Amino acid sequence: MSPMKHPIMLATMSIVALALLLSGCSTGPSTKSNLSITNTTSTETTDNKDTGNALPSLPLPLNVVQEGKLSLEFSPKSLQGTFIPQSSPDFLNDQQGFVAVPSGLMYTSDGGRTWGTIPTPAGQIEYLHFTSPERGWIITSTGFVTSGSRQTFHIYRTTDAGVHWQQQWSGTDDDGGNISRMFSFADEGTFAVVAGRLLRLTNNQASWSSVSLPVQGPVVEADFVRAKLGWVVVQQTEKPKSPNDTPMTTLVVLQTTDGGSDWHVQLRTAPFSGGGTMMQFGSTTNGLLLYKDTAGMKTVLYRTTNGGQSWTKSIPTALEGRIFAGRPVFQNGSVWIPMSADAAPFPSSIVVSTDMGQSWHPVVQRGEWRSLVVSQRFGSTAYVLTGLNQGYALLKTTDDGKTWTQLLPSLKPSRSISFVSPAVGFALGTEANANSILKTTDGGKTWITVGSLPEGTQSFDIVFVNENVGYVTVAPMETTSEEGNTMVMETQDGGKTWSPASFGALPTSILDRIKQHADIVEPVYFLPAFKSTPSQNWVLGTTGYPKLYTLISSDHGTVIEGTYDDPPGIEGYSFLSPDDGWMSVFRTQKSGSPDGESVIQQLDAKHGNWVAKWTLPTGWAVEGVYRLTEQDAWLVAQKPRISMNPTFAILRTTDGGKTWTRYQQPSAPEITPPPTTADSTFPIDFVNPNDGWLLTQQGLLKTTDGGASWTLIK
Repeated sequence: MSPMKHPIMLATMSIVALALLLSGCSTGPSTKSNLSITNTTSTETTDNKDTGNALPSLPLPLNVVQEGKLSLEFSPKSLQGTFIPQSSPDFLNDQQGFVAVPSGLMYTSDGGRTWGTIPTPAGQIEYLHFTSPERGWIITSTGFVTSGSRQTFHIYRTTDAGVHWQQQWSGTDDDGGNISRMFSFADEGTFAVVAGRLLRLTNNQASWSSVSLPVQGPVVEADFVRAKLGWVVVQQTEKPKSPNDTPMTTLVVLQTTDGGSDWHVQLRTAPFSGGGTMMQFGSTTNGLLLYKDTAGMKTVLYRTTNGGQSWTKSIPTALEGRIFAGRPVFQNGSVWIPMSADAAPFPSSIVVSTDMGQSWHPVVQRGEWRSLVVSQRFGSTAYVLTGLNQGYALLKTTDDGKTWTQLLPSLKPSRSISFVSPAVGFALGTEANANSILKTTDGGKTWITVGSLPEGTQSFDIVFVNENVGYVTVAPMETTSEEGNTMVMETQDGGKTWSPASFGALPTSILDRIKQHADIVEPVYFLPAFKSTPSQNWVLGTTGYPKLYTLISSDHGTVIEGTYDDPPGIEGYSFLSPDDGWMSVFRTQKSGSPDGESVIQQLDAKHGNWVAKWTLPTGWAVEGVYRLTEQDAWLVAQKPRISMNPTFAILRTTDGGKTWTRYQQPSAPEITPPPTTADSTFPIDFVNPNDGWLLTQQGLLKTTDGGASWTLIK
């Protein structure tokens, strides 16, 4: 890799996130920097010097001397690598399991490292239940729920790992039930909840019959721990007295001790508004019942420790204001409950209780996760299905929730990229874990997780010097109350382990100056020097409305600051050294004007300010910038700046910006930045004048001709 490669990308952050971040930016003993910072901003007045009150008014128009056709090879509307499951996964043990997808079943026998496919009958798979790799059932639905029509449900069984399927039952959803579950105890008994009714397998496991219950209403939950011992939850809904009244629901818990022949009522809840009932027993005695009370936006929990003879209603403090997302999962005296991200300001999380629901504490929380379903737990191993901004992800933990690995879909970067050769590169973040560290050895075709940043932090940018040494910028997560500081972390083993860099946290002198200005909206980025002592150079970039501050610390302890009354919108930085940097901004022509222009500024290190050098052609806006050498640089641009379908272009210079070639797309396929990086920032990276990468929401694009053509890496 060239020793002059120093990319820095800025991502737009929320005011709330950075206000929280900087309000607690105390520098502790373990992270305090020993770097001395002095302000060397000159007050000398020259004809070319910015006074610090306004941008230079006459930047040179960017000289586009060549036009080229941009070649983009990918399906613009496809979501590459999106994983869309049809039901909860089902695992037999910590290695063998099934996941339902539109094409059928996916099966793994090695803990998710590799997957095979099993064809299934037509229909949406609502539930799957296997008792061995060869024997199992699926519950499917066909038809559409429209006015006057109902879905039809089917139960299929296989005894040869999906080579053949036998339909054992079908029926319509007459009772309004929307849950499917199945419980099998070898030849002792098999039960299913489907289409609002409880079914029992009879006639030597060949046909299903309905189980009569003493309470009328759809069955909305059930759980069996033995062939003869089980519980069902029947939902009864009162008719509203007037059209404006909200229907009220009552749940009735029934128990059987003889395999469904006789039932008795154990619990009848008070009427409430809502639904989403879930019940789970971890033994013959310990069980939990949860439901969502939408009137109070809360989770109501009932717990029993005597098999349901008595139930205790409680709303633990940890669950106040939270809505559960998935079924409780028991193991060895503890129980996990997935919590939804729908109840702001909480992220999705898994909470655990070791005292049967009396107290709870988090196992993991992720801002990227949406809906959550925890599959079975096997010792310290568990599988989680989580919804994301796009599609879903199947995750695995082998240390009881401390760290997570994404199994499906295949890994791809989501936040930032840094390549050290045409083959080897590193990336920050997946859609399911923004803090994961990825590595590729084939130019970006495949990625593996090599490490992860600490829990409770959020990461912004990644730069690798070589295959072993790399840096990231992290800050306390906005949802935590931890006092901390944006800091640089480093790795010396290729991303496996991370620790605060030797230059640690930001100096107090800089932090104090930042705190004086409210509404800090940009995170901190850095520039490690590619020298024998890389810890002595780094960059801090912040925006405080209505001022822009850009501070650079170098070997000599200098600080360079630019201040502007009319703040531009920062689109990106790219530095070759602490004294040689470009910054792309979008600024208004005059205060209050809705029209603006995209400007490339160059650092004037001698006078400690930024000088506007070039403006893009009318209508074009810089959405990413990268410099490889003093001569080679690339701009990612779009026109118009704000549009659902902007025209996309790559601008390249080989003479330090004197002239440019613009590769412009002839049509307008959708090309958007990754949603986790910024509103309008494309991470772009080159290792030589020909080989480069561009991270988009549609996937990772690669060029081998300096940006004239780009191909989606599949």
